[in-house]
Order: sequence, then structure tokens, then C-alpha cells
Amino acid sequence: MRPSSPFRVARTPMRPLALAMLAALAVACSSGEPGAAPEGAPAPAVIAPAEPAAVAMATDDLASKAQQAVADNRIYAPEGDNAIEFYLAQREREPTGEASAEAALIELQPYAMMAAEQAIAGADFPEAERLIALMVRIDATAPSLARLREDLDAARNAQAAALAAAAEAAAEAAAEAAATPTPTTTPPPATRPAPAPRPSAEPPSRAPATAVRTPSPAPARPATPARPAPAAGPLVPVSTPFPPFPSEAIARGRSMGSVPVRFTVRANGRVADVRVVEARPEGLFERTVIDTLGEWRFEPGAGDRTETRTFNFRN
Repeated sequence: MRPSSPFRVARTPMRPLALAMLAALAVACSSGEPGAAPEGAPAPAVIAPAEPAAVAMATDDLASKAQQAVADNRIYAPEGDNAIEFYLAQREREPTGEASAEAALIELQPYAMMAAEQAIAGADFPEAERLIALMVRIDATAPSLARLREDLDAARNAQAAALAAAAEAAAEAAAEAAATPTPTTTPPPATRPAPAPRPSAEPPSRAPATAVRTPSPAPARPATPARPAPAAGPLVPVSTPFPPFPSEAIARGRSMGSVPVRFTVRANGRVADVRVVEARPEGLFERTVIDTLGEWRFEPGAGDRTETRTFNFRN
């Protein structure tokens, strides 16, 4: 007699239990809502948004990226790939670390300010807002921020007023054209020919001819051609020395500074109306810049013109 297999013996009592479990599972599936996850199942994982590239970089990578952006003249643009944003990320990464990022931001802030002024003058208001936001991240207490916001609001109001005036003028012209009647062309009235003069029996009396001398017109003088005004070309410097590093800054232990200024170059080539836009730090470098600009000379030009320069000091 063949001995019974142990697997066959063990499988026999499990069959009713397996059938019961399958039935219970079918009942549970039919009673649940379609698509619902079984009770106790783990929740799906939430994928976090990717961090910006500058935030995910290491500190050394941020410093090298910022230096390369300065070398490529990507000071404040394009957005997300410029020196100011890299230095800001480095400073936020190490707020109490070395001051290299802070010093670089102090030097680069005037460039962002002048770019914001140019964007406002060119009516590129979104770019002006982006640059002003960069300046706020650099130093929210900068004195030039209030002036830039005022200039931006004034430029927007002027553009809105110009658009409204143009729309109003176009509406008035359309209304006037609609109210003016279209002229109709009418043929001229027919005229009867004048009767021919009747011949007279008496000969006409002849009056003595009197010679009348007509004065000849005086010869016209040739007009003197107007001398054309000289064209406004580029400024040609004659003497423009760089301001010397002030001794007071050395005594206070300051090794760098930045002074953006605006000034007027007269038609005779001399400099006047020097105005400091913003000095960082204040009270150390402004006087040497103003005194030196008073000695600058350019070749005479067609008229007055306004210039903007930034003097970066490093000892």
C-alpha cells in the first residue's frame, strides 16, 4: 500500500478555511466603494516641490557662480542667473559667516538702482518692480527705495493719463466725423450768353496816350543759409581724474565704498550740479567725489547734458 503524502494530508483541512476567507474577501470588496483604498493602507507619498537652483547649491558653488556672473556682466539679469541673486543666497545661507557676500552686495546695489531708473524711464514697469525687489532684499532701509517707488508710480500715472487722453481725442474725432454731413455735388446753373455790343455810328474819341513807367522791382538779395547746430556726439574727456581715496576712511578702517552721482556737463565742457544719489557708507567718500568732479573738463559740445557715474573705492 502506497504511503500517503504529508502535503496531501496537510492540505485537506485547509481547504474549507481558504474558501471561507475568499468568501469574506468577496463580500468586503462588493460592499466597499469603488476606488477606495482599504482601511489601514498607507497614505500616498506627497512629492515636495523642487527647491530653486540657488537654494539647493552648496555655499562654495554659490560663491563661484556669483564671481562668474560678475565676470560675464550678469550683475542683475537675467532673473535667477545673476550675481546679486547668487550673493543673496550665499548671505542667507551664512548670515553670521564671512562678510564677502555682504561687501559684494554693497558694491552691486548701485547697478541695480541705475537699471531700475532706466526701466522706469523706458516704461518697463515689471522689470523695474523686479529690480526694486532685489534692492529690498539687499537693504530694505536704502534711502533710494522711496524715490524709486515714487518715480515708478509717477511714470505709471503719466502713462495712464496719456492713454486716456489719446482715447478721448480719438472718440472726439470719431464723433465729429459722424456729425459732419457729407457734401453733395450740384451742377452749376446754366448761364445765357451775353448779347454782342451794337456798333455805334460815331467813331470813338481817342484819348491822348500817356506813357506810364512801371518801376522795375529791386533785385532780391540771396538768403544767408543758417549755420547748422553742431550734433550732440559722445563726450570727449579732456581731464577726468579718479577721486583719491580719503584719509578719513583709512583712519576709520574702511577699505571700500561706492558713490553713484549725477552731474551736468555744460556746453563749455565744465561740470556743474553734482548730486550724490546714494553713498555707501555715508559721510566718507562723497566729498572727494564732488571736489574731483569740479575739476573735470570735457571738449565743448552743443549744449548741456546730464550724466550718471558710479565711483567704487577699494583700498
